[in-house]
Amino acid sequence: MRHFTAPVASNILLCEGIYELTFAWETGMVPPLPGQFCTIRVSSATSPLLRRPFAFSGFDRVKRSVSIVYKKCGPATEIMAGKVGADTLDVIGPLGNSFAQCAWGKTNLLIAGGTGFGPVFFLKHYLMELNKPSRMILGCKTSAQLPQSAHLNSPTAFVCTEDGSEGFMGTTVDYLKSLQKEQLYQATLFCCGPTPMLKACYDFAATRGLQCHVSMEQYMACGVGACMGCVVKVHGDNPFARVCTEGPVFNGAVIAWT
Repeated sequence: MRHFTAPVASNILLCEGIYELTFAWETGMVPPLPGQFCTIRVSSATSPLLRRPFAFSGFDRVKRSVSIVYKKCGPATEIMAGKVGADTLDVIGPLGNSFAQCAWGKTNLLIAGGTGFGPVFFLKHYLMELNKPSRMILGCKTSAQLPQSAHLNSPTAFVCTEDGSEGFMGTTVDYLKSLQKEQLYQATLFCCGPTPMLKACYDFAATRGLQCHVSMEQYMACGVGACMGCVVKVHGDNPFARVCTEGPVFNGAVIAWT
């Protein structure tokens, strides 16, 4: 983990209200892994005061740059959306654990909802470098929320829209239920998105005896485990885990889903 100032390389609109921001990664720093995140202070002004957490969506080893995907939905991300190449960011990272800690399956199903496609794109590229087979499943409400990405041109990428405007009509779990038994043989699920989707994916996996790893979405005030503001309920001797330090990636069986 390092605290550093990073120049912005690009900040592009991917789809309806969702951006991908790329910034420089200092030489000598440990590269981030899929599932990890950073925190950014978007302004030196007193408001917004708190740092904001953003999961990594990619790492370019040649350019020494990283990317994050975010949705413009409040004052902080409104400022983020206005960042250009002459601007800099106040960054702490990489933080948290990663999907790389998990055991890969014979088939790896990478499932994303909402802005969760950022970490899943990163994981897809990471598995390609390891020559591990994967199938990426991206879900959103309508085609306007689909990012423009080369990742979606892959024959192993599948799109689900709830209104049927593109790809499979239904949710990501509806799509999983449509798969044949042999397509799920010794599969492992890796999921990133809203909590209801994560729970539905875990329930699907549990009923079929499959492993399911989830990246939990929680608001983080500090990002380093000090404030206890991002805890989730888990099974075990300690009923709570900090998403920013014990996570954000968890085995789905550990989470006390409600």
